Amino acid sequence: VSLKYWFTFESHFLNLFCANVTGSLVILLHCVLFNTFNINDPYWSVQALFNASYYFFFTADRTSLRATLVYGLVNVWAVRLLSHLIVSNVHDINDEDWRYASLRQKWNSTLLYFVLGFLGIMFMPTVLVFFGCVPIGYVVASSRTPINILDFVAFTVMLVGIVFESVSDYQLLQEVRLAAQKSKYIII
Repeated sequence: VSLKYWFTFESHFLNLFCANVTGSLVILLHCVLFNTFNINDPYWSVQALFNASYYFFFTADRTSLRATLVYGLVNVWAVRLLSHLIVSNVHDINDEDWRYASLRQKWNSTLLYFVLGFLGIMFMPTVLVFFGCVPIGYVVASSRTPINILDFVAFTVMLVGIVFESVSDYQLLQEVRLAAQKSKYIII
């Protein structure tokens, strides 16, 4: 489904930005319905995957090795992050992240919590992820340029980054589980 049926700007940039903001508004609606911002965290990885997919399918030469490598790595990163967020954070929809609970207490108003929360917790990350994905558009658009050593350096750096994130998320999850087990015992 092309965004041209949803947004009528001539610019891929504006169409994609409007789609990202619309996605945030849909997530906000769910956050209000479930009375928690926990639903927002997994959206960031889905948003990056959506942006990369848009650039890959609508602006790139999909037969290009560069475009395929970038798209593949973004997919690996996004699926890894999404699975980590689901495994580590989603216990119960009502089990609110301590950061969000702290803001709820600080702002002491449901309306203020969701208005300021939308601006700070949802919209700002939406904008940051959107602009963080803009280089993907340029990389896949330059897919007609022959692949070179910088492409392999970039691929290696991103792959190493994904491995580092995976290892550190695994270690953190193990540490949290170990701490939870220790708290079950009373030391006299």
